Amino acid sequence: IVGGSFLAFFLILANLGSRAWRVSGKEPISTYIGNPNLNIICSFLVATAYGLCFPYLGIRNVENGGSFALCKILLSAMLLVSLFLLSECNSLQDLFVLGSSNGNQAIVNILFSFWFPVSLVASISRASKLPKKSINHMKDPGLKNELDHLLEEDHSSPVGWIVKGIPKLSFTPYDLSPHENISCCSDIDIIQAVAIA
Repeated sequence: IVGGSFLAFFLILANLGSRAWRVSGKEPISTYIGNPNLNIICSFLVATAYGLCFPYLGIRNVENGGSFALCKILLSAMLLVSLFLLSECNSLQDLFVLGSSNGNQAIVNILFSFWFPVSLVASISRASKLPKKSINHMKDPGLKNELDHLLEEDHSSPVGWIVKGIPKLSFTPYDLSPHENISCCSDIDIIQAVAIA
């Protein structure tokens, strides 16, 4: 169990680190090292170290930069701290591993309390230097060419685009109800909603 946990930990760090490396705009490791066998090992070790130092840069949509990236980093940090504090509950620890609440957790707490602020500040400082990118995907010519066969520009649509393969069906709320008096929900809808809740 311990070996599998360490392997999963290092794979997650390498995944976050490789994404953070790409977001930072750095060249691949293969451009620095010519030997392909050594290249794989060095790439894994560097990605793991980078994931340990800048884990929040590996989160999705951080590459967009600006305040959006900082917001994503801070939300992820708050989620991580919440989960860490929740994992400190003895009853929750015993739920997953019986007797784990009796162990000494001082080393884990010390390591986390050192790593968390250092990695958060490092990630925020690196993310603040990222250029802000446009989130509007329709300005991306590569994506626009891929979506041309799916979407068609139509100004009558509320979003300005329609999907070509879906037939145009037009109806109003009055078409759905035979009564003059249109109610938001019928009695059976309310009963079903309460039953589901």
